[in-house]
Amino acid sequence: MYESTSRRVGFAVCNSDPGQRKKVSCRKAVSDDRGFIQTTYFSTRHDIQNSTLDERLKKQILQQQFRLKTQFYLSNYPDSLRWIINRFDEPVGYLEINFTDTEVRLIDIAIQTQFRNQGIGTEVLGRLQGIAEGQELPLRIRVLSGSPATRWYRRSGFKLIGQDTTHLHMEWFRGKEQ
Repeated sequence: MYESTSRRVGFAVCNSDPGQRKKVSCRKAVSDDRGFIQTTYFSTRHDIQNSTLDERLKKQILQQQFRLKTQFYLSNYPDSLRWIINRFDEPVGYLEINFTDTEVRLIDIAIQTQFRNQGIGTEVLGRLQGIAEGQELPLRIRVLSGSPATRWYRRSGFKLIGQDTTHLHMEWFRGKEQ
């Protein structure tokens, strides 16, 4: 049921301004994007990048973490959609989302370091919040404990709803019940 709806909604998250050239747009990720996605992911792992570990060991750990993350997403969200986020047609990040009857799940979003703090992620997140609101579903995320992104999500209206040993579980909801 959600495959065609997900694709339409995923497209709308990244391309909600049909009448003009978009500052931020997306395209569906393809296998050739793996290197870009991996490099972008590596740039988000400040905990490893800023450590005193040997550079070769850092790279091995980052590659292992990327593989584990990818396997986790595939096993837990097999119907998820991955998009490349563009700014004026230049790839600047990626987004992975999943839609079910009970939630919209922001699985992952990452913007390359040199494009952060320019409102790109906030614009995409706002579009996703609008879609979740329109479907009267909560928008949920898992954030690595200690991640600087936690502040961004809180500023964007997300509330802590739980946690496990490694992640915070957060939710944004603006439906009829609120």
